[in-house]
Amino acid sequence: MPKFFGDIRFFIVLAFALRLFNITLAPVEVGHNWRQTTVLMVARNFVEGGFDLLHPRVDMAGELTGITGMEFPLLNAAHAAVSEVVGYDHWYGRLIVLIFSSWAMWSLFALLRRVLNARWAHHTVLILLVSLWFIYSRKVMPDVFSCSLVILGVHAFVLGWEAAKKYAWFLWSALGALAITAGLLSKLPSGILLAGMVPFLPGMKGDWTRKASLVLLLPGLTFTCWWYFRWVPHLVEEYGFWHFFMGKPAGEGLADLAAQPGEVLKHFYDRSLKYVGFVAAVSGVVVLVRAKQWRVLLSVGAALVALAVIAVRAGDTFVRHDYYMIPFIPFLALLAGYALTRLPKMWMRVALLAIIAIEGVGNRVHDFFPSASQRALLTLEAEVDHAFAPDARIVINSGENPAPLYFAHRKGWVMRSEEIQAREPELRTLGCAGAIYMTRSWREGNIPTSLVTLEDQPAIIVLWDLGVE
Repeated sequence: MPKFFGDIRFFIVLAFALRLFNITLAPVEVGHNWRQTTVLMVARNFVEGGFDLLHPRVDMAGELTGITGMEFPLLNAAHAAVSEVVGYDHWYGRLIVLIFSSWAMWSLFALLRRVLNARWAHHTVLILLVSLWFIYSRKVMPDVFSCSLVILGVHAFVLGWEAAKKYAWFLWSALGALAITAGLLSKLPSGILLAGMVPFLPGMKGDWTRKASLVLLLPGLTFTCWWYFRWVPHLVEEYGFWHFFMGKPAGEGLADLAAQPGEVLKHFYDRSLKYVGFVAAVSGVVVLVRAKQWRVLLSVGAALVALAVIAVRAGDTFVRHDYYMIPFIPFLALLAGYALTRLPKMWMRVALLAIIAIEGVGNRVHDFFPSASQRALLTLEAEVDHAFAPDARIVINSGENPAPLYFAHRKGWVMRSEEIQAREPELRTLGCAGAIYMTRSWREGNIPTSLVTLEDQPAIIVLWDLGVE
């Protein structure tokens, strides 16, 4: 077997190259196009309306300004910054996330190699590369981006503890604190990953005098708490639009999870690593206990507790969205990686890694291609331009999905068809210039036989057959 197959950098570069396929694709793939467009709305509004990180704006707030509470818009701002240089396009955020994720894979390997061993670190990172991370690391979403920043931040702290010079120690520690803070601000559940990494830190090189540099995290943690628990509610109250989900009471969340235990478990045995990877992870628990690898088990346990807290707070939202698992998947990969290291023959390890990779990547290949039911959205702006001015506010019958409004490059409302008809007088009063009725897979309810007219502007019926090429 060629030597480079044992070098994790080969697989990081290979995975990076594979995910460049269709990297310029607008967010019209099957999975989470709606979530990506909410990120892109904020980025585009930064470009068109000026950078204001404290007041991010979305497009589906109707007659309101669109300013609302949400994650700290770091990824959105990075996308907008690139757009300022080369002009706006949908895909820059994909590349940004992919670059940071790939960089973080090397940092994770370097960290695990220090406290475990090179083979275990190699297998863990390789399994993580082909997990759910494989596809989410090329979406314009903050989940993998935030976790990558946390990994890079922890690695920076460790490099500081190992540095020979004091100025290098302080510089690396400051960069680490900044990266971890940026990760937590970008997506609060990335704290799951941080919680699971903490038990490894005592085993890193460096005395406790140097490790005291972790105190540099305090300002960032304070700012993160202020952002999510003071500023986000303030924006919602001040500007009147609720967008960002901040959780529900623990009792309600537990009831939601208890009502759908099968779907909760699927996050572990299906969506994260797929089936073979999950079996390897369970086997890893058994062999870790036998090997008395208590620090590793403590690490996984800490991350699991943190995940449980997020799941209970999210309730049904956790059940419906697999991206909540992203901060915990590295620990499943860690378990599976250890199980593979215990196999006596190299060919066994290679074969099992190949099966995990084929199953993981093969089940997600479809996400590299535009969905037939979404493709028509790419020409929606041109269609809308024939009827509405660029600053016209419109309503689209896409239910709660804001993607059509983003692609129409307009601000306004998204509702079901029946709600549009029921609220016609109100919409007129609020300045709605017209309605777009989309058919087939976008339809929410029936297209009215007698079309509404808003402000004397005939409503548009978009008669694309969205289910056909």
